[in-house]
Amino acid sequence: MNRRFKKKKNSTFKVSSKLDIGNPRGTTLHNFINLKKYKVLAPPAPTYWPSSLKKKPDILDIFVTKLPNSLYNNTTNILDLNSDHSSVLLTLNTSPPILQTSPNLFNRFTDRLKFHDNVNENIKLNIQLKTPDDIDLAVKDLTNITQMAAWSATNANSTTPHISNPLPEMIRTLITEKRKARACYQRTRLPSHKKIYNQLANSLKKTLAKYKNIILVNNLTNLSSKDGSLWKATKKILRYKAPNLPLIKPNGSLTSSDSEKAELFKTHLSEIFLPHPNIFDPDTISLVNRSLNVPPQSSLPIKPFSPNDLKYQIQKYPQKKSPGYNLTTAEVVKCLPKRAIVHITHIFN
Repeated sequence: MNRRFKKKKNSTFKVSSKLDIGNPRGTTLHNFINLKKYKVLAPPAPTYWPSSLKKKPDILDIFVTKLPNSLYNNTTNILDLNSDHSSVLLTLNTSPPILQTSPNLFNRFTDRLKFHDNVNENIKLNIQLKTPDDIDLAVKDLTNITQMAAWSATNANSTTPHISNPLPEMIRTLITEKRKARACYQRTRLPSHKKIYNQLANSLKKTLAKYKNIILVNNLTNLSSKDGSLWKATKKILRYKAPNLPLIKPNGSLTSSDSEKAELFKTHLSEIFLPHPNIFDPDTISLVNRSLNVPPQSSLPIKPFSPNDLKYQIQKYPQKKSPGYNLTTAEVVKCLPKRAIVHITHIFN
């Protein structure tokens, strides 16, 4: 079951996302919602886009509902050209939604060589960088060129949406019910709610154990020596793991409890971190005071760097860092051509 409702711009109350108490209509609606115990479903982005520069975008279109807890909802903005308001879409579903992974520029279907050639063809080095607006425009153009080159180098027909939570619907429903029961118990602290929460937690634990057992049996059944899966599983099992050795006391015995380890660390650190013998020397104190009284020097300008320095830092950058708003990761930057490296160096310098 998947029903969709669309809320148009004509609303009775103009209420901000925080139900501003300074607005009489907003106060009336806020009190009515609390009295009837209704739910307020607001979109993630503003719905009112004023034409005046003195006003700010705000959320004026919301849903006031009394949906049962068995239904799952999601609100999104529809950026249609209605007027100064944008429509809001409410999606209702009987099963928990499956979370999709965030968008990215590179995946396993991206042609790195094609991306390299596309960036090298579209980038321009003979641009003017004299004002802050010129620098901002150059950064924006470079970001657009990188994104368009990455998307054009990716085979759109081969990309399949990767599901970050491939659990069955029954388990996802149990997880949602357990979280709701935990939140209810944390609010009320009633023994009856705690009992419901414990029952759901134990049921979820047993269901997950059975599911993991089924997955393990399927994986072991599908192992084969032809595709190398048997060798990979054997290598993973036989991988050497260094044991966590206990600490040794000064008398040669081993520590067995946390208190003994704490005492051993206390003795070791007290012997290592000792005050300097000349810390109260008058000559040293006067030297430190003279150094502190010297007026600070003006900061020197940042030394410019070369494209080779930038390329060296890019190669050293960690591969698993999360991207920013422009979706540019270390893997994308490492595939940039030499012209792009020179252009980035020119922007920074």
